[in-house]
Amino acid sequence: MDIQKGLGYLPYGFPRKVLTLNPNQGETVDAKPKPRVIPTEHTFALDKPCIVKEAFYVSDTLTESHWQVHSTKNKGKFDLAGTFVLDLSDWREKGLMQRRTPEPGKYGQEHWAVQFDIVMELVGRMIYCSARYPSSGEIGESTGEPIGEKLSGSQIEMNIAAAFEPGTK
Repeated sequence: MDIQKGLGYLPYGFPRKVLTLNPNQGETVDAKPKPRVIPTEHTFALDKPCIVKEAFYVSDTLTESHWQVHSTKNKGKFDLAGTFVLDLSDWREKGLMQRRTPEPGKYGQEHWAVQFDIVMELVGRMIYCSARYPSSGEIGESTGEPIGEKLSGSQIEMNIAAAFEPGTK
């Protein structure tokens, strides 16, 4: 879900379709794990709606992150578990987005950018995913909870019971 600096912007705020595994296959998971925070950035053309779409996938066989969805490494090895779509167009007027101009001599166009966190919380056999703003990329030390407010409409739930060995507690 990373957008590399200096590559301009991706229209309509859709990130590159890259899979990030959380948790990874074979990984030992604590009985009460800390939420995982994934900082993200979305970019938008100046004259287009600011629509964010995040998709979440499940897989029983994938073992490596950061390969594109359509890579031969991933083909046929994952299923869509859920999506959320957020319209952040009014954030421009509220001053919650940054207007960016590429450096002279660099590729790209002037565009809007917004950063927020995708938070994944494993609770029992469920993974809860949500978007939080502002982006901190961190868990609060005193609370153990993600920093930032949940964005309305961004909460999805995925049951991953089938991913555990029989008898796992």
